[in-house]
Amino acid sequence: MITTAKIRHLALYCLAGMALYSHSLASNPNSSLSFMYQSVGGDAGVIRLEMHEDNTFTLDMTLLDFDNDHVVLKGTWKENEDQNEFHFTFTGGQQPYLPALFTEQMITGKNSFKINTQLEEIWIYHTLCRRVEMNPKALIASKAKN
Repeated sequence: MITTAKIRHLALYCLAGMALYSHSLASNPNSSLSFMYQSVGGDAGVIRLEMHEDNTFTLDMTLLDFDNDHVVLKGTWKENEDQNEFHFTFTGGQQPYLPALFTEQMITGKNSFKINTQLEEIWIYHTLCRRVEMNPKALIASKAKN
């Protein structure tokens, strides 16, 4: 049964998603988003992994269990179509503690990780994140593969 509390909760997620999307456009106006994984649940944080067309990415996290500490990590990404994987590398000397952010199967090095291109949901920092198609061309290409 849908309760008023559930409707409010869903509305807050929708508003947060719109705010995060507009923030991402303002923070990187020269590059449009190809894909994004955005948190949909969990009590660890509000998380957004943005993959830009210029092959850069931003991992933006507001960590609720650390008094809303805001963390922004950046790097580059590429797609390996033969293995159906996106590969990510943190740049600028950033070396976050990857076991806290990703599952063991996702970690590929000291400052790199991968995501299977077929996955619609992944876990980042113990939080479920769903894939959102941002670029209409990417959406068409993704549908054509299936």
